[in-house]
Amino acid sequence: PQDEVFSTTEEVGRAVMHTVIRSKGFVWLANAPQRMNYWSHAGHFFSLENLHDWWIATPIYEWPKHHDEVAQILDDFEQVQEGVGDRRQEVVYIGIDMDRVAIEALLDECLLTDDEMLLYNAQMAGKDNLVDIQWSATPPNVVGVPGFLDPPPREHEEEEEEEEDEEGGC
Repeated sequence: PQDEVFSTTEEVGRAVMHTVIRSKGFVWLANAPQRMNYWSHAGHFFSLENLHDWWIATPIYEWPKHHDEVAQILDDFEQVQEGVGDRRQEVVYIGIDMDRVAIEALLDECLLTDDEMLLYNAQMAGKDNLVDIQWSATPPNVVGVPGFLDPPPREHEEEEEEEEDEEGGC
């Protein structure tokens, strides 16, 4: 409905979102920063459910122990803005004749402004994340857990260690 003129933001939102049949994904809410929320919409039904903590807010002892799983988690971490971690908005929209630009503009209005984000960061400064990643390390490392993200030993290294043990090594 690009030709129509609307008097309220609500009318604009209704017209833009009317073409969306289904949407789902994960969202980060400023008033619940430690929790991932699941966004689910189909037709007239919409729900926003508290899912679980973001990885950045999950105690390290609850993280997977396998290197590949940890590497996959870290792929979702934001490296540009410190403290964000894996928090993000990730929602998929399915519909007919959707106006992507209008939908994005409508959703962007829901995001914190730069000033609000500064205020949010100031309020969150005293609330530490449970996980601190050293991105400058290679591979990245979890602060306080030396070697947590070290790559797994290669098979031939393990064999060499076993041979040394058999030959009388420690």
